[in-house]
Amino acid sequence: MDDIKQEFAVALATSMVEDVQRHRQQPKEEKRWKMPPTVVRAVIFVQALLRRRAFLLNFGGSYKDPDPDLLELAPPDPLMAVALYFCRRARNPSFVDYEREALAVAGIISQREVGLRMSDVSDIAFYYKGTVPDGHMSLTILQEKLDSMVIKTQEELQDEIRLMEDPTPAKVHATIEHHRASAHVPEEQAHRVFAESKLRLAETCEEAAAEFRREIDRAATVPELDAVRSRVEQSYGPVETPIREEVEVERRRRIQYLEMELETRWSRPFAGPLPPHSRAARRYELELGKDDPKVREFVQEERRYVAALEAQFEVKLAQYQAQLRELAAKRRDARARSIIADLDEQTDAVNRNVQQTIEEAIVQIGCDNAKVTQRAKEMLSRDAHSTAYSIQAERVAEELRIEIAQNDPSPEAGDRRRGAALDLEALLDRLNPLHPVQNALRDEFAAELDDVIAAREAAVATGAADEDEVGRPPSASARALPAGAADEEAAARPVSPAATESEPEGEDPWGAPKGYAMLEHKEPEITIPGRQGKLPNGGLPDIPTESEAKPVEFDPFDMDENTKHLLDTFIGTTNAVPQELPKDLTMVLTLEDATMQLVQQQTEEVFKIKLARALAEAVQVPRQRLKTLSLAPGSVKATLVIFEASEMEAAEAEPGSPPMTAAQIYKALLEQLEDASSHLRLGELGPFLGSASMEEGVPGGAGAVGGRMEHGSVAGAYSAHPLGSVSRDLPASNAMNRSFGNISSIDLGASHDVSHVTAKAASTLRSAWGVSRLDPGSSQAQQAFRTTCPKAEEDGTTELWAVPYDKQPMYTFYNKEKEAKGPR
Repeated sequence: MDDIKQEFAVALATSMVEDVQRHRQQPKEEKRWKMPPTVVRAVIFVQALLRRRAFLLNFGGSYKDPDPDLLELAPPDPLMAVALYFCRRARNPSFVDYEREALAVAGIISQREVGLRMSDVSDIAFYYKGTVPDGHMSLTILQEKLDSMVIKTQEELQDEIRLMEDPTPAKVHATIEHHRASAHVPEEQAHRVFAESKLRLAETCEEAAAEFRREIDRAATVPELDAVRSRVEQSYGPVETPIREEVEVERRRRIQYLEMELETRWSRPFAGPLPPHSRAARRYELELGKDDPKVREFVQEERRYVAALEAQFEVKLAQYQAQLRELAAKRRDARARSIIADLDEQTDAVNRNVQQTIEEAIVQIGCDNAKVTQRAKEMLSRDAHSTAYSIQAERVAEELRIEIAQNDPSPEAGDRRRGAALDLEALLDRLNPLHPVQNALRDEFAAELDDVIAAREAAVATGAADEDEVGRPPSASARALPAGAADEEAAARPVSPAATESEPEGEDPWGAPKGYAMLEHKEPEITIPGRQGKLPNGGLPDIPTESEAKPVEFDPFDMDENTKHLLDTFIGTTNAVPQELPKDLTMVLTLEDATMQLVQQQTEEVFKIKLARALAEAVQVPRQRLKTLSLAPGSVKATLVIFEASEMEAAEAEPGSPPMTAAQIYKALLEQLEDASSHLRLGELGPFLGSASMEEGVPGGAGAVGGRMEHGSVAGAYSAHPLGSVSRDLPASNAMNRSFGNISSIDLGASHDVSHVTAKAASTLRSAWGVSRLDPGSSQAQQAFRTTCPKAEEDGTTELWAVPYDKQPMYTFYNKEKEAKGPR
């Protein structure tokens, strides 16, 4: 029995201990004492103060200086009385008559207008709710007072928002928070006060979001997106909005696109004209930042490219200057008119090369380059300078017209328009002010040129521009020529004898550039009958004054040693057996299994390069030996040319294994085309060569030429046959005498036909090139054909800059649907 009692006691004690621990672990509900309203405290304080003063006035006569003994009998100090009252009220709340107190407090609150806060009225109503019966008069009075304050605050807030100019989410939110703080709106009344205002805030946010989304669609650059982001922050302030994330996404997409373009679009090292690279460099610096490592590398490469182009430009001009010095020296020593005329023609040819080089430099380096501008003024005559810059101005104006007509909203198109406007403004500034192109182009593109001038003035005002360039790289070697080289440069500058542009009297719009200094030589003066001393104006005879006018004793048919040597050389080489030049081979490859749609999927230029590369690799010859000339439908007809091996390739070939000829390459391609297991059929274009056919020659049609393309020369050029009915042949002796004078002193040799030689010499010397082409070592005798292309024999289609690329490829954050295409 005792054991049972002990076990029961242990179980009961364990249960009690667990209950105590569980009770301690549970959070305790603190019963907080409600603080009475501040009105009650003020009333108690005033009552205690009045009671104490009344006692002192009745028994002491004065309350300011009362008797200390009397203070012991007086009512307690007002603050002490308030403390004692609230202590008693907290200890025993039942002694308070809440209904009477609530009614008195409600009456006081309802009559107060100034300094009353909404939170105070709400706290008083909450204090007496539950203390007095529901529906009590005090609660009704307090609720009416609270409702009137809510309605007043709500109306003031709505009126202020409605009358607000250019409401933005930030302004509406700031107005709401201002009224919340000034009216002391409690949380339980916030939905009543701000319900309508929050609806208006939501409407304002939607309107602003729609406007900002349109701005995001229009913004195509990082600075524009940054400006949109700044305006979003200013417009919304602390208000949450998804527009912030949308702006960040578009900005990341743009940065990724520019980084990918910087890596994949431009070849390394640079090739092609400089202005596109300069515009791209300025774009990358503007959008990616100058501190970006890839941008710094791109800008450094651009500067190296500028220096290389300027160096090449200077080298070419130096070569032409050397030629001009040599021609000037020969012309100074020449006596025969035919030789002088021939030297003048050669000088004109070099001058044309100089003009062509400067025009190429304007396109390749830039029309605003300081070195190009300086060289153009120094080495071109007025007419040549005006012609070159007017032609370039027309070209740039046409490009600007096309860009304006397309109205492409992309930032790259905007850069092209601004670049064209800058180029046009630079060309017109360097052109003669009286040229007719000036007014026409300035009136047509007045808006674009005004924008360029305004941008330059703004950049100069902020200190962000170079001396006379905005948005362009400074010249890598923009410097003046050494002072010691002035005489040599002046001696080599061409002077156009036809520079007769009319100018207003007393006005020289061109100025006095260095290029028009008198042509002088460092050697002693040469005295020639009929010519005066220094031979100005390229060595042409001076006009003698009236006092010095004398008959000129000069025999125009007198032959000197140089003329005799030229004639001897001509006679010796006339009967020489012409060497047959190697001929290139043209063939037509018809791809029956391919279509032009397939070719256009990767662009014709890319397909041409792939086709020539595949054929060259199949026969193991250099890529430059084959070139695709054209592609025609049906199915795909490719016209290719097989070049003969160059001298360098023949020199580098191993002994005993000369390079393949064009005929051998053609035969090897035919054999591989018929063999299904050949390198050609198993290569990149093998699927299209199953039913292909190959034939030699150029396809017939309008403008086509059958057979192989041959090189020609001036000496072997076509000349019309003499008329059969009427003979226009001149006597050999007369023709020869008119050309060379007396030829009796020339030894023509015993084995030569004198009549044949003289007739051919007479007909030849009437050509435009003169007698210099009779010299086998002259440049005219070795020239195959005339062309304006400086690199006519080089194949530049394999360069990376010549391969077309897809515009705006698909990247991670690129939205293809938003790509805007300009009108065609």
